[in-house]
Amino acid sequence: IFLTSSRNNALMDNEIHQNDLNGINLYQSAANFVIGNEVQGSGEEGIIVVDESDDNLIANNMIIESGLNGIGIYRSYFCTIINNEASLNGENGISLRDSSGGILVADNDIHGNERYGLDIENSDSNFIKANHVHENLNGIIMVRCENNTLVFNDICHNYYGISLEFVNTVVISENDINNNSNDGIQLRSCDESRIWENDIRENGNDRIHVTESVHTAI
Repeated sequence: IFLTSSRNNALMDNEIHQNDLNGINLYQSAANFVIGNEVQGSGEEGIIVVDESDDNLIANNMIIESGLNGIGIYRSYFCTIINNEASLNGENGISLRDSSGGILVADNDIHGNERYGLDIENSDSNFIKANHVHENLNGIIMVRCENNTLVFNDICHNYYGISLEFVNTVVISENDINNNSNDGIQLRSCDESRIWENDIRENGNDRIHVTESVHTAI
């Protein structure tokens, strides 16, 4: 399903299997509802939202076995990604990239992806809440971001729980981070981080590992 320059549409309860490219593509399309779809075996992205596709709701979908990301948001703002399953994808479960901001990612089950459960790169002011991120190569990664918030997430059985590089003014609070193979939280070249009241236990290396960072509050 491909929407171009389209608004206020509802894509609901579809079964979309074994496409060569993307399962659902929103291109310059805002304020749409993508709800209750089963997207399996897409050659590229399961659901892709790109280029000023703002204010879209992506909820209650199952996105599995995509060649790249389960859900990818690129250069789009104020979308809501809630209560989806993103699993067994060839790269990341959910990816926010290229100046995507104001995104709510909440109550998703993100597991078994070959790279990261949740990948946030060059994207600011996103709110990541109450996701279950487990059994991915790495749990949550952020690179070159500002003002993102991670709260109430359950992050377990990954390699790194949370990994941040060149990230400023992040808040990581009240997450359950356990049984990851390496560090629970790793920060590298990060400024003004706030890491409060997390339950970090039974990880393979350090609970929190901070490198070349300033003004960190733990």
